[in-house]
Amino acid sequence: VHSRSSWRASPIEAAASASKMLHANAMPPIVFAQTDGYGPCKQRRRWTEDEHRKLLEGLRLYGRDWKRIQMHVGTRNAAQLRSHAQKYFVKVMKEGSGEYIP
Repeated sequence: VHSRSSWRASPIEAAASASKMLHANAMPPIVFAQTDGYGPCKQRRRWTEDEHRKLLEGLRLYGRDWKRIQMHVGTRNAAQLRSHAQKYFVKVMKEGSGEYIP
C-alpha cells in the first residue's frame, strides 16, 4: 500500500485514465475563428489596385480619419484600412520614394 503523497500512476495507467475521461466526457473541440473582433470571420483576399488607389485618395482627403476613408473605399473596414496603410507606410519609408504619408 502506498501513501497518497508517494504513489504515482505509471505512464500507461495515466494515459488509459486520461483516455477514459476524455471519452466519457466527449465534446466536440472548440474552434475559434480568426477575426478582428468586430464581426464574423471572412476569407482574406488581396487588395485590388482600385482599393489601394481609393485608400491613398482617402488619406489625402481625410488624413487618418479611418471611418471616412472606410466610406470612401467602400469594400474594407477601418481595421483593414489601418493595417494596409501601416504596411504601405513602412514600404514607402524603406524605399525613400518621398510619397505622401499623413
